[in-house]
Amino acid sequence: KELYNMGKIKAQGDFIVVVETESETVTGGGIILSAGAVDKPISGTVVSVGPGAYNGLGVREPIGLNEGDVVLFIKGHGEGLKIDGIDYLFIKGNSVVAVQTEGE
Repeated sequence: KELYNMGKIKAQGDFIVVVETESETVTGGGIILSAGAVDKPISGTVVSVGPGAYNGLGVREPIGLNEGDVVLFIKGHGEGLKIDGIDYLFIKGNSVVAVQTEGE
């Protein structure tokens, strides 16, 4: 299954490509803060996973994520790029702090 037409981009090394999930936070007074105003982990859907980086022994270490995973990562990690109107974020696999699971 190709998410977001990712046939055009394939992550390399220990990078992953995610599409950030828009989030808003509402304060107690009803003020809506955008994701950019809140310094907390951000969620996104993984659309491409690199094969992993090589360790000191020359062995490739896989990242341990899959396309379609919903992950949390810290704001400010990675670089963004807009392709065909979709904002992609390229981050290192070790920038992911959690993977969302379904009802476990």
